Amino acid sequence: MSDAKKPHVLFINTDQLRPDFLGCYGFPADTSPCIDRLAAEGVRLNGCYTQSPICVPARYSLTTGQYPTNHGAHTNNHAPYPTCPSLVEGFNGAGYHTAVIGKLHHNPPDSAFGFREVLLHDGTFRDRRPLSIYSKFLIEHGLNEDDMGYPADIDATDEKRRLRDRIHWGPCPFEDRFCESTFLSDTALDYVAQYDRDEPLFLYLSYLAPHSPYCPPKPYDEMFDPADMPAPPRESPEQMERKHSSTGEMSRRNYGEGSIPEGTMREIRTQYAGLLRHLDTHVGRAIDAFRARFGQDALIVFTSDHGDLLGEHFRCEKHQMYEAAVRVPYLITWPGHLEPGTSDALVEQIDMFPTVLGLVGGEYSRARTAGRDRSADLLRGEVAGEPYVFSENHDCPMCTYTAMARSREGKLILYLGGAEGVGPHYEYYDLASDPHELENVVDHPAHQSAVHAHHVALYQWMTSTRRFIPPAGRRNR
Repeated sequence: MSDAKKPHVLFINTDQLRPDFLGCYGFPADTSPCIDRLAAEGVRLNGCYTQSPICVPARYSLTTGQYPTNHGAHTNNHAPYPTCPSLVEGFNGAGYHTAVIGKLHHNPPDSAFGFREVLLHDGTFRDRRPLSIYSKFLIEHGLNEDDMGYPADIDATDEKRRLRDRIHWGPCPFEDRFCESTFLSDTALDYVAQYDRDEPLFLYLSYLAPHSPYCPPKPYDEMFDPADMPAPPRESPEQMERKHSSTGEMSRRNYGEGSIPEGTMREIRTQYAGLLRHLDTHVGRAIDAFRARFGQDALIVFTSDHGDLLGEHFRCEKHQMYEAAVRVPYLITWPGHLEPGTSDALVEQIDMFPTVLGLVGGEYSRARTAGRDRSADLLRGEVAGEPYVFSENHDCPMCTYTAMARSREGKLILYLGGAEGVGPHYEYYDLASDPHELENVVDHPAHQSAVHAHHVALYQWMTSTRRFIPPAGRRNR
């Protein structure tokens, strides 16, 4: 494929966006009309999973095509191993100009990791502000960046005051024109309008929304009704007893013995939905501008680094191996080349860069990359998928390591460390009868065949990645 025929590529990443809050994945409220249109034009993959439910490991898995154990960025404070290759170089080698607008969350913060041009905004972390184009923008307009972390009405209720150090929801203290998603899309619009290189463009547009704090600007903060928000599934005390101690202990540590009342959680979910709708508006602007500049046949991918528990299992944020944290959206559209459709095949996020490279005729080191090129599957309109997908977390609160093997029918989760000791502690969920993962049936006689099959798959995966797994033996406390 000559450079003249290669499509311009817009790769959109978001932060902490769970797919089941998108209309195209079945959410009942109108949270994502622009993203839904993108989904209708291309392929929607329903069974895509991140390789880690925390930011830095997940983002390096995306750009390396490797699991965290192998790329080395095990926590948000780690960098990849010096010899770890970047798949971005595959796009450079294929004749693309590779550029970033927005969040990379790399270590060190100024690491481009293969991108030729970086317009960085990693969030309002103090150590990253000197490198942020958004921080500079706020300073120029006389705004205090510290205000971004708090809603305008943080002291309005007893519940908000109680949780003010842990979780923030409510209206944004800034006008829409000063918000992150607005600014990043404005920057993208200016960038593509001025792009005059001969090379095709690979633009990685990376938003921070809808990551907490859940603070959308007006009118998005009042766009949804708490009564229309699905209540978060939660365990009974008996069900919680059969889970690893980290699930309940993190809830108590973060929110107190009273946890978060269901009514409060519905309010938080309305603000998450409003933040998503605000993001959707500006994602739509970026997509329209990209197509207006480079043609309707541009190749566009949309995803997120991980999800958000949003009150499920008495938790917010991510870290754990439950569906709300590890399942991610995966939309890909290339008009004239990919037939619109959906797939329930199980795939991993490490497949994304190899697949796009395959579609545009790029190359990468298959010997050093676990991700799979599924371009041929997409072009013929049938994605085969895998019998199992895997995710891991070297930085799970209250334990030392956790991982999962997920099939179409069920999920096995391994925990090491915590109150149970070194481990291992296992949980198994029959997803057909228990899609919300409330009842751990790892010791139930009816599920022993499935538990064994998942354990074998997890063992084989962990040995192939050279990660030690203890023998099955005594599984739980």
